[in-house]
Amino acid sequence: MERNNNFLRKQYMRFLFPVMLSIMGGTINTLIDSAFLSVRLGADAMASVNLAMPAYLVLCTLGSLFGSGSSILASRALGRENALEANDNLHKGLFGCIVTGAFLTLLGMTCSQGIAGVLAQNGEFTSNVQAYIFWLFAGSIPSMAIYFPVYFLQLEARIKETNVMTAVTLISNLVLDYLFLYTIPMGPAGAALATSLSMLLACSYGFTMLFIRKGNFDFDPKKLNLKGSLLLIRTGSPMAVGNLVDAVRMFALNSLILKYLGGSSVAVWTVLNAVSELSMMITSGVPQTAAMMTGLYYSAKENGSIRILTKLQVQVGSVLLLAFSAVVLVLNYPIKLLYSLEDNVALPLFFLCVSLFPDLINSILARHFSITEHIRLSHVITFLRRLFCPVYFCASMIFSGGDVWLFLPLGNFFAVVVIWLVTGYISGKSPDDSHKLSRYLLLDDYLEKEHKILDFSVKADDQEICEAAERIREFCEINDANVKLTVRLGMAIEELLVILKGRIKDESGFDLRAFMSDNVIGVRIRSTGDDFNPFSPEYEDDEDMMGVKMIEKLAVDVTQSHALGMNTIHIFFES
Repeated sequence: MERNNNFLRKQYMRFLFPVMLSIMGGTINTLIDSAFLSVRLGADAMASVNLAMPAYLVLCTLGSLFGSGSSILASRALGRENALEANDNLHKGLFGCIVTGAFLTLLGMTCSQGIAGVLAQNGEFTSNVQAYIFWLFAGSIPSMAIYFPVYFLQLEARIKETNVMTAVTLISNLVLDYLFLYTIPMGPAGAALATSLSMLLACSYGFTMLFIRKGNFDFDPKKLNLKGSLLLIRTGSPMAVGNLVDAVRMFALNSLILKYLGGSSVAVWTVLNAVSELSMMITSGVPQTAAMMTGLYYSAKENGSIRILTKLQVQVGSVLLLAFSAVVLVLNYPIKLLYSLEDNVALPLFFLCVSLFPDLINSILARHFSITEHIRLSHVITFLRRLFCPVYFCASMIFSGGDVWLFLPLGNFFAVVVIWLVTGYISGKSPDDSHKLSRYLLLDDYLEKEHKILDFSVKADDQEICEAAERIREFCEINDANVKLTVRLGMAIEELLVILKGRIKDESGFDLRAFMSDNVIGVRIRSTGDDFNPFSPEYEDDEDMMGVKMIEKLAVDVTQSHALGMNTIHIFFES
């Protein structure tokens, strides 16, 4: 009966593909726009989408700033069983998003000509870029607000609704692109209008599903305010910084390629960027799925769970990238035809696929460090992998006369090496005692080193439940807990696990943890299933809850929370 990854794997895989689909829904619009424009109007019109990408990434930056900040604060509030505060955080972020989106709509539509001139360097693509970004900024509010239903529905473990949102985005954009490019020939403006309208439709559905069903969140116009926005912005900054850096990178790379290599290379770069955006459902989806779970485990100092989760991300992500790369490389010629390219794209696509594997590692580490309070290191990784390395190596290839597309794998591999050296330095400089940080993940394994912690997995089986209670008793004895407390605690935990067993919806069982800190013994029980608090007053007269009543008498504190489809109970005793 040791710690295994069955519970974590099942919970992680449960959310992985819905999260990947939601990310794909946010990035596939530009890919669809590019494909329709290339078929309808040729490679030059397609290139306008790529040149306008920095403007779109600005919207993503601000949307993720408010959306991720409010969702993280809401998840913390739910962990403290404060649903009112969680709902308030939703409204604060949403109000900031609406106000900022309205300002960008006005600014973007009135200044679209000037913005297009900067993005396209006042060249031949300027008119197409201007037409595209005019209608892109017209949809600023829904393009930014799309993050809210995505994040908050995930927080409520509403997987089906997030899948439907993705389907609405995809199908509506396909239909509207055809309508505005063929039935009503609007050119690049029509493609951007299709994107804005598809975001509006997906937002409308997502918010309706979030608020119409009884849960932790409802909509109250009176709660829309900006109080506490600084904390919200600071909390959401890591993800927003990534999107902002992406905007700067796209502008820099577009400028370099357009100036030194010409329009044909811009067209190839547009295709590579579209495929790269699609790959983000893996390179970003894999760590994003683990993000909230990592935050939950880090706050509870569950380093073993974090390591299992990190290893799981690398394994699952690598398999998915292998499959993705195989499909892309096999379809290199159809991709060339789809985008009406004259140049062969097989080798550039190969370089791109190779670059995705180190990029996955960088993405996992960046998200890990942003959650485990190494924010600066997370920003360093983001700056390296998303800006400095690609721009530096692209410029190097251009001026040295090498194959320019080599910058893709070279940049990501260089970033991996730098982060390996930096984490080694930080680990080496940490105090050389029981609090020394681990290599790579920089975790403090103090409790494990002092043998003050016990982590193990339990099947939802009566025999294993009995053995689990015995292990907790032995742990208490080893840590010199009160003998009477130890005996009664073992009996009570066993009865509680039997009660919880009936609430589990699958065969994932339990993850159990016992720990000793500052003369307090803590027991954490985590399982899947609906929100269930056996310590609620409604069960006070239930004769089957004798173990629960015993725990209430013994414990100094008991907390229960439900997030990401997991029911978590913490019990604390004076040793």
